[in-house]
Amino acid sequence: MKYKAISIDMDGTLLDDKLKRVSKRDCESIRAMKEAGMKIILTSGRACGGILPDVKRLGLDNTEHVSDAGASYFDYNGHVTCNVWFDREESLSAMRFLREMQVPFVCATSEYIIHDDLGEPMVALVHHNNGDTKIIKSDAQTVESQLKIVKIIMQFPNADKKQRLIDFVAGFNSLRFVDAGELADLLPTRCHKAMGLSRVIQKAGILPEEVIAVGDQNNDIENIQQAGLGCAVANASDDLKAVADVVLNHDNNHDPITEIYERFVLPEIGFVRKEA
Repeated sequence: MKYKAISIDMDGTLLDDKLKRVSKRDCESIRAMKEAGMKIILTSGRACGGILPDVKRLGLDNTEHVSDAGASYFDYNGHVTCNVWFDREESLSAMRFLREMQVPFVCATSEYIIHDDLGEPMVALVHHNNGDTKIIKSDAQTVESQLKIVKIIMQFPNADKKQRLIDFVAGFNSLRFVDAGELADLLPTRCHKAMGLSRVIQKAGILPEEVIAVGDQNNDIENIQQAGLGCAVANASDDLKAVADVVLNHDNNHDPITEIYERFVLPEIGFVRKEA
């Protein structure tokens, strides 16, 4: 087969908007691709605890999965391997700048999410997106003392404050700002989903050109560009659509994974079976 793996973003791609669930048709298509020998790799900005329940529900036990926007990856048993974390001084400067602007934020490590009073308004949404991941409330000093932060998640009250942070981040070599829809991420510069996916597929003996990748937001751009076939769902950002090989007809509420399966995988499976 031409494609040996598919990398699937979760929020805004695999999961619907209303219930945050995988549709019945997409479940069936994922099962068919796995049975055909493909690796189904969930690739998300969520922490492991927010991805693992769907990994279990879908039975994706034949590969590892990418979490924290590429900063880590994990196996079927929830064992997490961390790829990269922030430079201590630069992440501290960013946190203090966010406090100065009164922008709510939380900090993610590979094991838990931690916040203080400033991040409290975000907790319900962060919890919704990260499932069983442990969320700890503490004081500002404890939050700032964390040594292995892989991601800072923010919720901006207005566009002006968002632009101020973008300008601030431009002055640092090891920080990058990624707009991820409802929330925004601050990540180490060398951290993106494509980096995390590269580690996973390399271990499986799969080349980037043998991967289909699908997503909806700007934090999927590197992954879409790296893949042999990069797909943007119909509801994707304009920036992602601009770099995708294919813009799907279906959005995340209308079985986009089934569209990929029927257009790009099923013809390959039929050809292989016919040859056999």
